Amino acid sequence: MLIAIIIICNSIAKIIGVFFMKRLCVLMVLLNSAAAFANNLSTPSPLSPSAIQQRLQNQMSTQQQLHSQQLHLEQQNSAQRLQQGNELHQQKMLRKVQRDQP
Repeated sequence: MLIAIIIICNSIAKIIGVFFMKRLCVLMVLLNSAAAFANNLSTPSPLSPSAIQQRLQNQMSTQQQLHSQQLHLEQQNSAQRLQQGNELHQQKMLRKVQRDQP
């Protein structure tokens, strides 16, 4: 955008003279800077407090979901181990009963 302003300024300088051209160039650059500054104010920066807060909330939510999944898997594994232990115990008891029968 600044390059376009300079090209326009050079073209106008040939028409109206260098003195007025310098003032016009300064004015155009200031207006361009003011517009860019106003645009930056209207859009939140990546480090704005709301963006940081949202990012932290997302990370906490993800961690909570992962923790919940981990607990669920641990409960499933524990239940499977308990069930396998019960099945082994039942098999041992069944063999013992079968051996004790005449």
